[in-house]
Amino acid sequence: VRVVGGEVTNFGVATTPQLHFYVYTQDASPGEDKYVANAVAALDALRAGAPKTKVTVDCSNGVGYPKMAALAPAIAHQFDVTLVNGDVENPAVLNAKCGADFIQKEKVTPLGLDAAAFGEHDHVAAFDGDADRLVYFYFKDGQFSLLDGDRIAVLYATYVKKLVDELEGKVPPPRMGIVQTAYANGASTQFMTGTLKVEVTLTPTGVKHLHHKAVEYDIGVYFEANGHGTIVMSDSFQAALKKVDHPAAARLLAVASLASPVCGDALLDLLLCECALSHMQWGIQDWASMYADAPSRMTKVTVPDPQRIKTTWDQTRTTSPDGLQAGIDAAVAGFAPGARSFVRPSGTEPIVRVYAEADTQANADALAAKVEDVVREHLQ
Repeated sequence: VRVVGGEVTNFGVATTPQLHFYVYTQDASPGEDKYVANAVAALDALRAGAPKTKVTVDCSNGVGYPKMAALAPAIAHQFDVTLVNGDVENPAVLNAKCGADFIQKEKVTPLGLDAAAFGEHDHVAAFDGDADRLVYFYFKDGQFSLLDGDRIAVLYATYVKKLVDELEGKVPPPRMGIVQTAYANGASTQFMTGTLKVEVTLTPTGVKHLHHKAVEYDIGVYFEANGHGTIVMSDSFQAALKKVDHPAAARLLAVASLASPVCGDALLDLLLCECALSHMQWGIQDWASMYADAPSRMTKVTVPDPQRIKTTWDQTRTTSPDGLQAGIDAAVAGFAPGARSFVRPSGTEPIVRVYAEADTQANADALAAKVEDVVREHLQ
């Protein structure tokens, strides 16, 4: 870099989202001190007067452990933080049966946590290895339950919409949208469109697609089910908020300041989730009871050439080979209304990924199996 005339700044150990933040704020003295100060200022504005909350975080034996440990003293007046899975010296244990990625996929208690030590009201969360994904989970009657990226998106949307509704007639109505992928649980999408009355748009998988779509809105909320996401607000809407003397406007500006403007950030998303819960005076069970997930199944089929499959842009339907989508539609038609299934080719393996939802887990499993057969019929 120096050979071609560039400047190099070494920020030392940082999470992936922190590095994005440093680049984004490169003209305003970037660095961890600014990152922490920005987070604390927004947090204090959003949680003023809220009771101190105990939070346990599985750090996936990744960089989120030292960075959350560094942040914890600055937020100690707001949170009592307990960190687990912080072995950053042994690369072999990174994401090993712990962390957001493992928990979201396997839906089981991570190593390092004793389920018997937690109850249904305890706040327990997990980062992934580079701290750009966040999920929550809880234990009720000894059973593990997941609050994934879909749940976080619904929480954010509910919180922000409540603040926006308080400003009716005081600011121009913002265009608000939720961005998801086809893998989002259908119940979350139905809640957003049916109960919250918020526009939902689907994009291909990959956070680059979700982020680019979200910034088209005045308020854009995006999350993948794996826990990667954030809230973004347009400059024009923030400018309108700054002209209004109202607590809801100040809170929305603090939300925009706390949320990462460039990508999912597990540390900041953790704080924002807690701000939303405290403002609405919700506990974990209030959050969990917003809707019931539709039973689903994700499988894969090995085929000679998965790239024969072409899909629509949002990956919800296939356009080739001929007859494949008709076969999927016929399989779905054999189940109760609300069932759905789609397939997409892997870009790195000789497999086709199958996703199915239905009214019961047995039916979701059966639908996935039927769609697998349709895929084999058309690609083998």
